Amino acid sequence: MRRPPCWRCVGVWLSLLAACDRTSEPTPTVSNSAARPSNAVASAAAPTPSSVPASSAEAAEATAPPPCRALLVKGAVTDTVTQTALRDGDAVSGHNVLELGAGAELALRFGSSGREWKLRGPAVVLPCRQGTEQLVVHSGVVHSTFGTGVRPGAEAWLLLPGVSVRYGDAELEATVAAQGASVRLLRGAAQIEPWFGPKLGKPSALKPPQLTWSYKGRPDVRRLVEGCAEAARAAEDSARAVLSANAQELGKLAAAQLRDRRLARSRCGAAVAAISPKDAGEDALRAELLQADQRWQAVPKNP
Repeated sequence: MRRPPCWRCVGVWLSLLAACDRTSEPTPTVSNSAARPSNAVASAAAPTPSSVPASSAEAAEATAPPPCRALLVKGAVTDTVTQTALRDGDAVSGHNVLELGAGAELALRFGSSGREWKLRGPAVVLPCRQGTEQLVVHSGVVHSTFGTGVRPGAEAWLLLPGVSVRYGDAELEATVAAQGASVRLLRGAAQIEPWFGPKLGKPSALKPPQLTWSYKGRPDVRRLVEGCAEAARAAEDSARAVLSANAQELGKLAAAQLRDRRLARSRCGAAVAAISPKDAGEDALRAELLQADQRWQAVPKNP
């Protein structure tokens, strides 16, 4: 006779997922040849950057050391929330958007893993989003450093307007401009996940002979936010299914919940990168995005 699942253990498992979204599945292999103040996830996390509502993950991070640190700062790099200049060795909160002036350069390190990125201005970025290895690129150029922060199963995310790029270990360059974006892979492994246009939801691995990926124009922000909300609902529903599962179906439903969470993370991150924090006309979309982004990270009550 099968023993019933331990629902307290299932609840703990979901809680750990909600508080720790720093790793996910490994990516495919690859080799070869990204501009103004933003708050897209300080902002996507709130209509006003100075009052960011905290999710459970953010609340936990608030008591932890700053997730990132500036290794090297050249030129004008400004925290758009505190309006202070970033200097060598400064901590980076993971909630405040940075603006790099023309020709400015910034090297960043994620504290707990040692993963590194180099950024070039003019650019607007949100590094170490919510204390994780996620870099939101509203505009500018980002270069990932090969061989840093690598752990089994762990992935970093570059979030571009309408597109998520995830990788375990890769040297790549992502460029975001008003006319579109491009990703060039120099070595390592990466996967592109577009969330708009004809290839919506169709992941693309960068590998020879395809060594670059690009798009023109800007995605429809409203549709991106709607896609995030849809994915968040699916993740919430699958979490409820895990909580109410019997012993025979628990494993299958738990695996589906992990996939739904990763999908929601990807879709919501791509939406965050597409929202302009300076545009007051997008405040309503920011509020919707915040709600959806918090929804998939929460642990629902046992039905």
